[in-house]
Amino acid sequence: MAEGVYQGELKDSVWTMYSPDGKVISKESYKTGVLHGQKTTYHTNGRIAEEGFFENGLKNGLWTRSTEEGQKISSVHYSEDLPEGEAVYWDGQGQKVASGSYVHGLESGWWVFYEDGRPKERVRYRAGKELERTPI
Repeated sequence: MAEGVYQGELKDSVWTMYSPDGKVISKESYKTGVLHGQKTTYHTNGRIAEEGFFENGLKNGLWTRSTEEGQKISSVHYSEDLPEGEAVYWDGQGQKVASGSYVHGLESGWWVFYEDGRPKERVRYRAGKELERTPI
């Protein structure tokens, strides 16, 4: 089930999608049939699973994902549908597991990997290829 507005035959508003039991499972914005604006998906308990922004059908800006308990598990910047810039990942208990940057969707520069929330090693990437690995 869904509700929203059509402009002609194209979606052109915020659309809300519902599960068979009537719970909101997502809200997404359209402009003349193309995703444009905020998109939010929800876990079955109503908490946000993922949210971010689209520009002309492509992911742009900050996208975050969270567990059913509300714990953030990723925070990644996007540009034209590819990861671009800072990214941070956590485990389901809130401990950081990795952080670094992307360039055109590929790991770039130094990434830090964590164990039990503490920095364990650094890995240097260029265009997604590992160049160097050092313990911290």
